[in-house]
Amino acid sequence: MSNRRWKECALIMWVCYSGRRPVVRGSVFVFLVLMTVVDKPQLHAQTNGWNTRWRGKIGMERDDNIFHLSTSQMLKMGTADTLFRQSGRYNDMKSIEDVIIPVSLEFEASIGNGISSLPLSLQAEVEYQPYTRNPKRSHFVLGVTAQQKVSERGRIRLRSEYIPSLFWKNYLADATDLTGKVNEGERIYRPATYREWDVSLDYKHHFEGMLHWLSGMAVVGYRARTYDDPFPGRNQRGLRGTAELEFDFTKRWSAEVGFVYESVKSPVAEEIMILDEPDYMMDFNNDLDVADHNRRTVQRVDRSRSDGLIHVATTIKPLKKLTLQAQFEHLRRHYNSQEPIDPANRGRVDNRNSFELGVDYNLVWGLHIQAKYSLEKQMTNTPGDPESLGETLDYEVRTLAVGLKWRF
Repeated sequence: MSNRRWKECALIMWVCYSGRRPVVRGSVFVFLVLMTVVDKPQLHAQTNGWNTRWRGKIGMERDDNIFHLSTSQMLKMGTADTLFRQSGRYNDMKSIEDVIIPVSLEFEASIGNGISSLPLSLQAEVEYQPYTRNPKRSHFVLGVTAQQKVSERGRIRLRSEYIPSLFWKNYLADATDLTGKVNEGERIYRPATYREWDVSLDYKHHFEGMLHWLSGMAVVGYRARTYDDPFPGRNQRGLRGTAELEFDFTKRWSAEVGFVYESVKSPVAEEIMILDEPDYMMDFNNDLDVADHNRRTVQRVDRSRSDGLIHVATTIKPLKKLTLQAQFEHLRRHYNSQEPIDPANRGRVDNRNSFELGVDYNLVWGLHIQAKYSLEKQMTNTPGDPESLGETLDYEVRTLAVGLKWRF
């Protein structure tokens, strides 16, 4: 490997417009992403045929709804009501918006004659994501990757990622009932913090002969998300499979189509709910009527589900310096709960469509101007939740981003 010195610096300024219903609508915000990659001679080494490299990155991004709150939840969080503070609903949730400055360090080692004398590369990465306004959300992400060529046209890759601890938001854990009707101050919320491990194995093959323009990839993956007490019912064990085809029609036109299926299992657990008796025609407090509202009850929940996602994308280079991209995704998520009183999950079906257009133009050497527009729309059906009747649970998100990217 040449002992030359080089630097790569990317400065991306994103100006985004986002419209979201019911969460956010008509908010304008600015993304500033600063990424620096430094690769100096003293960071390169070649030992016994291994080439090694260190790489560091730092960035900045803005999120206008970090906890994925609905409009009504945003209003409640903004009021800082005494009862909300008493219940702990918004503890450590200091701001709806946040600015994150991710910092990462990556080590890579590669060798040209690995297993069976074919190229092999190993990577290890540690990333820290500090949240400036909600510090409790700050967390580490650890990752390792091994990639091995198995033939002239095929390669296999093993990837693992681990999040030691991440605070998501606060969920209802219990409630007291001293007035005959649970009010906001009698609810008890606890932080939902989880750790997650994800591992995947994929194989990619580029065909030859009459199918030289075609590549195929197959992926199998497993992830385990474990929440701290008292939320064992939110744990997830997901097994997924992916099949993808890539079409290189010409040097300037390519496309890909893929399908992802994931089966997610969650344990059936008993949880505290605040329900209205008339909705279920059940006497939750054993007072011989079914007329009470906001009653504390313990019921079994099951968050198991199955996800199916179809992905289609295409890339066109009408000019040497101009690249156009478009992609479409459709996600259908079906919850499998058969518990008799599980309003949030029984019979729930989500359908989400997302569409994205991207433009990249190379102004001069190393300097690119980029633009992206995306639209996402989700339709949610929860027939097992009587209180959701007449409410709009669907949402739309529109994003427009324009930026500059500079490398030298």
